[in-house]
Amino acid sequence: MSANRGTIHVSQPLSNVAVGYKNALHIWNQVMPLVPVDKESDLFYTFGREFLRHHGKIRANGGEAQRVTSYSASTTAYTCKEHSYKDIVTDRDADIADPVIDPEVRTTNSLTASVDLDIEADVADTVQASANYGANTSSPTDKWDTTDPDGTPVEDVDLALSTVGKIVGVKPNVMVVGKLVFDQLRRHPDLLEMFKYTSKGILNTVELAQAFNVEKLLVGEAIYVTSKPGQSTITTDYLWGKNCALLYVPAAAAIDEPAWGYVFMHKLFGGLTAKVKKWREEGLAGDMIEASRSYDPKVTGQLAGYLYTDVIA
Repeated sequence: MSANRGTIHVSQPLSNVAVGYKNALHIWNQVMPLVPVDKESDLFYTFGREFLRHHGKIRANGGEAQRVTSYSASTTAYTCKEHSYKDIVTDRDADIADPVIDPEVRTTNSLTASVDLDIEADVADTVQASANYGANTSSPTDKWDTTDPDGTPVEDVDLALSTVGKIVGVKPNVMVVGKLVFDQLRRHPDLLEMFKYTSKGILNTVELAQAFNVEKLLVGEAIYVTSKPGQSTITTDYLWGKNCALLYVPAAAAIDEPAWGYVFMHKLFGGLTAKVKKWREEGLAGDMIEASRSYDPKVTGQLAGYLYTDVIA
């Protein structure tokens, strides 16, 4: 028997809660910038590299300019998929809750966190998939662990930067590593040697970005529960593994701006944040709360990135 359902509406107060809530460990929107879209599915343009072609033609006196192909364009499709979770706040829960616990706010925050964890996981999977880089991927023979004396992380990254720069005309400006990789790099003897007169023995992200000649080093620290619901022992793991991605990430999405990838996000209900709906379930004596996002992480220029897999043991 189905419960009686009241009018479904977007709850503006709860949506404002969702706007204010953020998981500080998530880096997805710094790795793949956000592109707001009005349609769930559509086409976007990708452009060729004609502007990099050197013609070297001299125009003779009275002659015409050399005609060239100035650009080429093709289209690729994105398809946003909605991720949505709900839970109920019963009248009884609302009545007995202590003042410090606002069941509606707590439920909204938890549902929003679940949706945002989906985005972080999908972006992490996209960034760490070798198939998304064409030929621009490899695994270092000598690992970057502090215990491997033959590891050369700086030289390896230099090679990746120059490889991408030679192909697309811009070098990757963002380096993305998981927490386990970061813990090795910040103590790596080759890197410590570069800052032996200024560091305190353990390097930070700013110093490492300088050492690797990138604008920003991002560390994926988000975790997720790996054990199944109901298991007595809860186990967790990192979403970002033992890899290193070098990506060109523009400051913001823009036409003619090369980028390794974007997150296309459908403007559900007219906005970009997780939207919260609330409705009455009279048969369950409570209010149902639902949080949703609709998005598609899309690789838009695989040549603008390089992936090293398994950089530590």
